[in-house]
Amino acid sequence: MDDLAERIQQLVGDAERRGYDTLAYFFNMALIEARIQLQQEEHDRAAKWS
Repeated sequence: MDDLAERIQQLVGDAERRGYDTLAYFFNMALIEARIQLQQEEHDRAAKWS
């Protein structure tokens, strides 16, 4: 998932540089969701091992 968040971050930057503000906005929403899922997976792993 970390790779996914990194790739989405790159897409955000690319969209912003090219002036695609609406696309950058949606990529930012996807980035937020990817980070939330990553945090949840980490939380679930920690709970599993405790």
